[in-house]
Amino acid sequence: MKQLLLFTLAYFLSAGVQAQVSPLLKAHAYIRHSTPGAVPKVIAREEGSPIKKSATALVNYSIYIEVKKGSSIIINRLWIEGKAFKARKETVLETPVVFKQQAIGNQYQTDTLVQKTNHIVWKLVQDGMQNTVLKVPEKSRGNALLIEYSWKGKKYYYAVKEWKKLPPLILQ
Repeated sequence: MKQLLLFTLAYFLSAGVQAQVSPLLKAHAYIRHSTPGAVPKVIAREEGSPIKKSATALVNYSIYIEVKKGSSIIINRLWIEGKAFKARKETVLETPVVFKQQAIGNQYQTDTLVQKTNHIVWKLVQDGMQNTVLKVPEKSRGNALLIEYSWKGKKYYYAVKEWKKLPPLILQ
C-alpha cells in the first residue's frame, strides 16, 4: 500500500513539473555583417577642409525560435549585446529555413538556418530600440542574445551565448 501511495505521489509531482516546462524549445541566432561598396563620402568642415567619411559596416540579425504546437507566447523584448529592442514575430510557414547567397559566378552558397521540424517556427524581427530605460537583466550578462517572453502570465528568459556567423555580404 505504501508503495502504491509513493508511486502515485511521484507520478503527480512529475506531471506538475512537466506542465511548467516552457514552450520555447530552441532559438537559432545568426549574425551577418555587410560591407557597403559605396565610395567614401567627402564632407567639408566649417573651415573648408575635407573629411573622408567611409561607409559604415552593417549588422543583420536573423533570429528564429521553435515553439511547441498549440502554445502561444508573447515576445516582450530582445536583449542584443545588452541593449533592449522591441520585437515582432513572423510565422515561418515552411521548414527547413534556408539562407541562399550568391557565390562566385552563377553558384550559390546555402546555409540551413532551421532544420525541418514539426514545431511552430517564428522569425523574431527587431522593431526598433526600446525608448524606456530598462534595467538590464542579470541573465543578459555574458550572453549575445536574451529573449524575454511571457507565457501563462509569467515572464521567462531564453539565453543564447553566441551568434552563429553567416558569410558577410559585400554590397556594390
